[in-house]
Amino acid sequence: MAQEDYDLIIIGSGPGGYVAGIRAGQLGLKVAVVEKDPKFGGTCLHRGCIPTKALLHTAALLDEIKGVAEHGIQVAAPTLDIAKAHDRKRKVVDKNARGIEALFKKYKVTGMIQGTGRLVGPHQVEVDGKDGKRVLSTRFVMIASGSVPRDVPVAKADGERILNSDHILKLERVPKSIAVLGAGAVGTEFASLYASFGSEVTLIEMLPRILPIEDEEISAELERALRKRKIKVLTGARLTAAERTEAGVRLGVERQGKAGTPAPPATVEASATSETPGWRTSPRPKASWRSSTWPASRSGRSTTTRCHPAPTATRRWAAPASARRGRGSAATRWRSASSRSPLSPRRRSSATPPASSRSSARPGTTSCWGCTSSARAPPT
Repeated sequence: MAQEDYDLIIIGSGPGGYVAGIRAGQLGLKVAVVEKDPKFGGTCLHRGCIPTKALLHTAALLDEIKGVAEHGIQVAAPTLDIAKAHDRKRKVVDKNARGIEALFKKYKVTGMIQGTGRLVGPHQVEVDGKDGKRVLSTRFVMIASGSVPRDVPVAKADGERILNSDHILKLERVPKSIAVLGAGAVGTEFASLYASFGSEVTLIEMLPRILPIEDEEISAELERALRKRKIKVLTGARLTAAERTEAGVRLGVERQGKAGTPAPPATVEASATSETPGWRTSPRPKASWRSSTWPASRSGRSTTTRCHPAPTATRRWAAPASARRGRGSAATRWRSASSRSPLSPRRRSSATPPASSRSSARPGTTSCWGCTSSARAPPT
């Protein structure tokens, strides 16, 4: 068999891709990471968690300064320079992107490739970059293509009045009023952010409560806090129409009454609308063969980790050396799976871990630390 260009090619450099690339480099593999964006880091760094948290920090400082009078500190009323806030956000993002590139170099990730990756064979990846197309060979391929915002069918994002989460992070103005569709984590963040910046905010959620995947007590407490900040919250509200007007957008909303009975239709008018209905996974390369993936789950099925890596490596257990030699305690100890290459064979131990240390994840799943959800491994 001909020598491959790389041991592992990773398509995508988000939290799944770059962490895997660094770890593979630490284990001595020859690794390439393919990224279509100009800089490494993926959605989380450039269009998600990091820029949002940078703006939320600005908003928190603004709110804190507004409330210092009750502590006996007299200052002039603060004003927001939204352009400078975005400048700081970009500096934070760029610094982190440079940090990822530095880690790639430190741990000898030899291929840092800008372009779009596509599978063209069981061990071949075609990269379409600024220098044209080229085909790279590899032993293993990891697909970490991430996700993109999903449109609401009746109100497709146009980047001007109807904005998705990518658009709103580039919005260098503060609209007089804004309606946020979707009251999950992303929607409530944007609602809080623009309320601090001075917009009149309406938060619209189709389900009966905000943060619907969290505990009911958390949802109720957060809703009280949002209403106290004069954010209008509409739950059990389904968007039925979106009409652009000279002043902004007019939304038609159907609401459910307390007993589940329909309430009179409502109309919401706003200067801008932000859609946060969720995300869909990016289109993945299609192939007529079973492509190689790395690493593999214990059951032999390939797994896909979504969004955020767990803060610690997956752990396996083995009996201590003293117990294997017939001496000492029979208690088990942990051994990190990250200390051994996933490509090398490992002798399995029959020792059973303590009940408190067993993984709560179902077999064949990968837990997402950032989203507190699990992704079922693809079927074989």
